[in-house]
Amino acid sequence: MARDDANADRTRSTSPSGILALVLACGLASGLAGCSTPVEPAPSEPPATETAVETPEPCVEDPVAVADRPVGPATLNPLDTGIAAQLDGTVQDALADTAADGAVVGVRTPDGTWTAAFGLADPAFGIPMTVGTHTRLGSVTTAFTTTLLLQLEQQGVLALDDPVSTYVPGVPNGESITLRQLADGTSGLADYSRGTDLAAARDADPRTVFTPQQLLDAAFAEPSVAAPGAEATGSPTDAVLLGVVLEAATGTDVGTLYGTGILGPLGLEQTSWPGDSPELPAPDASGATWQGDAATPESPSDATSWNPSWAFASGALVGEIGDLLDWGRAAGTGQGVLDRDHAIARLAFPDGDAQALGLTCMDGWIGADGSIAGYSTSVYYDTTTDTTVAVQTNTDLGTGDCTEIGAPLENDADLPCRTAAMRIFVALSETMGHEFVPLAEQGTSETP
Repeated sequence: MARDDANADRTRSTSPSGILALVLACGLASGLAGCSTPVEPAPSEPPATETAVETPEPCVEDPVAVADRPVGPATLNPLDTGIAAQLDGTVQDALADTAADGAVVGVRTPDGTWTAAFGLADPAFGIPMTVGTHTRLGSVTTAFTTTLLLQLEQQGVLALDDPVSTYVPGVPNGESITLRQLADGTSGLADYSRGTDLAAARDADPRTVFTPQQLLDAAFAEPSVAAPGAEATGSPTDAVLLGVVLEAATGTDVGTLYGTGILGPLGLEQTSWPGDSPELPAPDASGATWQGDAATPESPSDATSWNPSWAFASGALVGEIGDLLDWGRAAGTGQGVLDRDHAIARLAFPDGDAQALGLTCMDGWIGADGSIAGYSTSVYYDTTTDTTVAVQTNTDLGTGDCTEIGAPLENDADLPCRTAAMRIFVALSETMGHEFVPLAEQGTSETP
């Protein structure tokens, strides 16, 4: 992925300056590798006629070590109370800069785990948020879907470089679009969720049940926005189509595939596939959104009972904080969901910070974040310290200098535009001494 000059010049963390120094010192003391000053040519040498292209540092320094890393024996113990108190303060401050009524947050290190709930799950009835509250995971679901793809490749059912036309007919450029490009989000297919007649119908009645084929038909009716493999577009169409591919390749519905391939093996008993049911498991949080025709800036809509079929394999999963912490480490290491070779291959981001195969990698952090109407979620694993951070919030509204996603009134334009979950996660990463800088704030994304 191409990066702008500011990102290319960014140095890596040395040792933790935050409160987890005692816990994470060994993991973050990585030095300034790759940051030496170029040697100037001697005066007698002619000026260079070509500019050398700097090779970016891999995002994950040692994928083999990460894939083979054992689980710390104390990881499920309570985190030190002093550290927990400071993490609590960080979340309180960050939450105040969001549009969320509440949040559930978890941090898991080799020396212990901390989880806490903040604010309200349902402001209309004054119901507090609690650890264990279920929320919709939004496009974090895509990372589950791409993990299923890798599982099927390791089983010999399909290959990443198969054309999508092998499994699903009628896809524009289907002979050229590969399954890998669907997983990378680079198919170039149009976004069914924006500017289509189907999107207008959903805004008019968000409780409508949609089939995956309806979502795809809406996308296929629009011109492609890019050539296959040219750029990452962020469209949910790719993950929806990938879910349909998985069903076609196996003859099994995607909900069952999630259960047998990921939820069961990892013991994620509080994570579920809702299908086309709008019901959330108890306890749940109500979600505020500006999506839909009924919402106004002064009065967001309650999206709690909106039908998740609109997102299908791009965003419909439901979960809670304990499962998210387990999933975050599994996604970041591959352990429990992929064989060793596929885990190592997925961790290899040779072009530095990037998005690929359903995951984002930034300076050793690997994971996913996403939104669906009413909710935002972030789940990231720090490969340098064996630390997982997960955040759930009950709004998809962004705050800061936002232009494309809903932002509340009296917005602070001095802050970068972020969802509530991302704002809290970034604040925690800074407190822990290894700050995460979202890719969207580093420059324009291109092909992973």
